[in-house]
Amino acid sequence: MDLVTELNQLFVDRKWCQLLTTLNQNSVPHTDTCLKFILTHLKELIDKVNLPSFMSIISLLTDISSHLSLVEQVIFLLNGIEYKSVEQEECAFIARLNYDILTYKTHSKVYEYFKIKIPDSAKERFYCLVYLYFDHVNDFNMSYKYLSLYLDTLSDKNDVFYKKKKEFLTNKLAEIALKAENVYSFDDILPKLSDSDLKSLVLAYNTGDINYVNNTNHSFPKEKVYLISLVKLCVYKKSITVKEISDFLQINYSDSLFLIFKALGKELIKGYYDGKTNQLYLFKSINKSMNDNDIKEMKIRFGEWRNKVIKQMNKN
Repeated sequence: MDLVTELNQLFVDRKWCQLLTTLNQNSVPHTDTCLKFILTHLKELIDKVNLPSFMSIISLLTDISSHLSLVEQVIFLLNGIEYKSVEQEECAFIARLNYDILTYKTHSKVYEYFKIKIPDSAKERFYCLVYLYFDHVNDFNMSYKYLSLYLDTLSDKNDVFYKKKKEFLTNKLAEIALKAENVYSFDDILPKLSDSDLKSLVLAYNTGDINYVNNTNHSFPKEKVYLISLVKLCVYKKSITVKEISDFLQINYSDSLFLIFKALGKELIKGYYDGKTNQLYLFKSINKSMNDNDIKEMKIRFGEWRNKVIKQMNKN
């Protein structure tokens, strides 16, 4: 029995769960066949099947299909249906998001979506659209934020297509993170990356390994590894001279000052620079680039210092 015959028989027999399962299983190898079947029976399917599962299949088909006209027809039919429930309205909303995902490069409506409340059922597609748009315009901070959210919504999807997609998107997230101005810790990303040159590079950035970053062929900004290395140098210090920073980072005096002021401005470190003494005075704080071990060690050291103060006060 071919796929079209099987789908039609399931439809006639009203075996809705089995019908959705068959559509889902055949979405990748028979994308257009599945889309055409949905177009033919869309109105009744919306009334009969489980809508979240149904829209998940349509979203999958949208990601796979190269035929924009088929998706446009789905949206056209969805907009012409008289809705009987909130779920059905959300179904049409998700369809519009899918259309915008396909056309985001030419006439994106991303900013219009920020003005309305996005239903939970539509957040996966909303996050996907926003990530794609901001990645297209090279806004790395926003694309990092929304790709992270998009990946979270895919966490429970474990079929072959989505496993490959999540692996690809996780690598993409790491690349965006290296470019983003507000990402200075990669602790959450590293465990999800497969062993590769990219993972080794991300690890080098995360540990502040300047030599590895400088001696590896890549196109990512190198300033970030200097900032991370500076922060790690300053974590437990009350003060440090600019010369000490220059010697540690192996850069000149003016570049060290530039990094100091940038780190202060981004609140990667907290404190102030004294131009008379050429010292950076630091406040105790948990910095953005600190990992769990750094924080744990800081807490231990703070506890030891506090105990010494209490003992001294008791003596007095």
